[in-house]
Amino acid sequence: MATLIDKVIDVTLVFGSAVIETAVFDIALILAAHNVTENTVDVYTSTDAMLQAGFASDSPTYQMASLMFQGVGAPDQIIVGRRQLENYTITPVPVANAIYTVTLKHGSVSKAFQFVATSTPTAVEISTGLQTLISADTTWNTRVTAAVTGDDLVLTPVAGQSLDVSVGTNMSQIRHVSSDLLEDISAVADANNTWFWMVSDSHIPEDVMNLAGYAQEHDKIYWTSSQDTAVVNAEDGNILQELMLSGYRNTGFAMWRTDADTTFPEAAVVGAIAAADPGTTTLHGKTLIGLAVQKLSTTQETNIVAQNGNIYRREYGQNFYRDGRMVDGNFCDTIHHALWVKARVAESLFALLKRRSDLLSGVRFTSTGLAQVRQAIWDNPLNQGILNGSIANEINVSSETGMREDLRPTVYVPNRADIPTNDIAQRVLNGVVVEYVYAGFIHYIKVQVNVLVDR
Repeated sequence: MATLIDKVIDVTLVFGSAVIETAVFDIALILAAHNVTENTVDVYTSTDAMLQAGFASDSPTYQMASLMFQGVGAPDQIIVGRRQLENYTITPVPVANAIYTVTLKHGSVSKAFQFVATSTPTAVEISTGLQTLISADTTWNTRVTAAVTGDDLVLTPVAGQSLDVSVGTNMSQIRHVSSDLLEDISAVADANNTWFWMVSDSHIPEDVMNLAGYAQEHDKIYWTSSQDTAVVNAEDGNILQELMLSGYRNTGFAMWRTDADTTFPEAAVVGAIAAADPGTTTLHGKTLIGLAVQKLSTTQETNIVAQNGNIYRREYGQNFYRDGRMVDGNFCDTIHHALWVKARVAESLFALLKRRSDLLSGVRFTSTGLAQVRQAIWDNPLNQGILNGSIANEINVSSETGMREDLRPTVYVPNRADIPTNDIAQRVLNGVVVEYVYAGFIHYIKVQVNVLVDR
């Protein structure tokens, strides 16, 4: 019996245009203890927005963000990952007749509390004077509890109340945390994992090693620094040596500075490269805007470089960042590019499988399907890398020796005849190999000049 076909023409739309989530390489994370908000993560596109949110201008978070946003390769946005802050511990240095200032800030509102020291002050006297002033303020004592412990002024945020704290001259501040660092970074990644570059306000060796391990495992790049003299003296067990010996490929030691714990030079390094397409620039030669050069001795520089750290120098009248190595000896741009290639290969192949499936089809275990796999990798990342110059694609022949080198990338996909039957039955394609030559940069040039009196 015949069946009535109602429509002479029946058109069905099937879309093979699924938009795949791709890794982003120009967003930076600042993991820091603060009490400005209660959010696990906050996103900022300027330091103005951070000041409006309530960050103090001398807070570690703001200082790092400022260096990043000033950079020639400034990230489009910065994610601030919050660590739970337990208290602010403020230590005054007694100076006769000096004015001691503690400023409390909530949003765009702030108040400075000032205590004038006597001619023979003590640290506890100064701390007690400031504690009395803050505790008596009916606006701010609802946000923070002030106490004196030993010689220190300890400010503890009231639960559920946000604020930030800054201090004036002759005072130092430590922000204590009550949470586990690895739990904090995991919580941050769960809330927002779009970031690629990472810095932290902690230079505690245990924290540095933990973050280096995290970056290695999760394909991030982590930068740190130190002011520990053990680094420049190349003493056994110093943090740079430990990082180098651990072979962390995704961690860079920005530099050693006498004030690294308060200036955070690693943020300036991130600001010099974050926005650049992976593999299109090198850190070597960069000016770290906002960061003054600290002159080191040749011995100190030699010790740092020997441990795969980096240095910042004044050369030919210009500020010049040297090398940009990771602690395993590779260059930052090499690792940056390799992680980009890894991500794009995975994304391209996933997109191929997804879109073919959405078209009520699939990628078949035939020569046609295997060719589609090869082409997906060529389309992105290989052709993209060739276009931006990061992937070499040339054949060179020496006119002097006749030696030939072929720098063109290759993608090997096994022939169907060479694939084990069990792999075909399991629908698993093994043995795909992508090989490319990264077009690295010239960092040093040696020239011989022959001076003649006749020829």
